Amino acid sequence: MTDYSCNNNTKIVIGIIITFIICLAITNLSYAKQWHYSEWITDITIHSDSTFTVREIQRVEDFESASFLKRNIALEGLNKITNVAIYNENGIPLNDDETDIQHNADKIRIKITPKEKKKKDAWIIEYIVHGGIKFQDDYNELQWDVFPSDKQAFVDKVTVFINLPQEIPNEKITQALLIKSFGMEIESPDYSVI
Repeated sequence: MTDYSCNNNTKIVIGIIITFIICLAITNLSYAKQWHYSEWITDITIHSDSTFTVREIQRVEDFESASFLKRNIALEGLNKITNVAIYNENGIPLNDDETDIQHNADKIRIKITPKEKKKKDAWIIEYIVHGGIKFQDDYNELQWDVFPSDKQAFVDKVTVFINLPQEIPNEKITQALLIKSFGMEIESPDYSVI
């Protein structure tokens, strides 16, 4: 007859493993619940001095259980980012005690901690980018990570507008939509020029 009983050490190890798995599952569920964007809109306006203003509208679902919203903007390949401002979805600036903006050597760190937590909420983050346009002999290039590469979240819809400083015929514009995920880069035909 086979003895399937466990000694106390085995029971403790099994208990720790089960507890770890449960904690990991709960953490993943709460993470997914906290970071769900119903919409992410990026509106880029290029100025004649080669700077450009980025205006991001972030609509968040199920935000009640989250304590804050974080946005990091990488500075790699840029001269600097200035004039960082944060507004509610009606365009009213948030109070200083609701925002924390840190200028680090490699990134701008933005933290939004609203006084009132709502199930659905939206914020506008606006800033000016210096040195983000690359000038080549035959063309100029704007390459911008619309959605931050350090964030893992569900995003239902992403919309990007790029406003040029002057009228340029469509046949003189070359565009590409690259989707980067988990170390892969895929070119997508799912966009339109208006």
